[in-house]
Amino acid sequence: MDRDGIIDAIVENLELERELGVFELEVDRSLLAAPAPAPAPAPRPEPPPVVAPERPRKAGEPAPRKASIVFVHEKPLSAAAQEFMAKARGGLGVSEGLTPLVCAPPLPPARVYVFLGSSALRAFAPGLKAGMGELVTSPGGRRAIVTYSPEQMVRFAASPAVQKMKALTWKSFKAAAAEASKAESSKEEGK
Repeated sequence: MDRDGIIDAIVENLELERELGVFELEVDRSLLAAPAPAPAPAPRPEPPPVVAPERPRKAGEPAPRKASIVFVHEKPLSAAAQEFMAKARGGLGVSEGLTPLVCAPPLPPARVYVFLGSSALRAFAPGLKAGMGELVTSPGGRRAIVTYSPEQMVRFAASPAVQKMKALTWKSFKAAAAEASKAESSKEEGK
């Protein structure tokens, strides 16, 4: 059957369907078979945690303190987001050494963990539930707060929504700093 014959047969069937009010459908059942599963992707190696390098201790120098705040993100930050975090640390008056950014397990000991985005919370503390800006205690006794990822704030142009996100993030950072200093002062009182 040539091309014109095929088109004529289709038109004829359509006219017949229209007259009878019935639609005919033919299905090639081989198309309904489930496709073969795709091979599993090769596992990516976990990147090492991004933590400030330790300098060698001098003789008689005490061991380094536990980080007061640990910022947790599910992947390394872009340059713009790193700049955002540097400004935030400066505003809080804390050093990068006492507030490291961790992008891979395990989490170092800290007084407060700040999860930068809900993706980080799901990746590092899957059982923990918290709303944005909510300070919670994990079943293991760790204090944590969830806020927006800096990647979200630097990706979009300044708008009222971004300003609101920045305000909540700053409020969360200040709450984490207050909680860390409260934990530190209660520890010193217990000495």
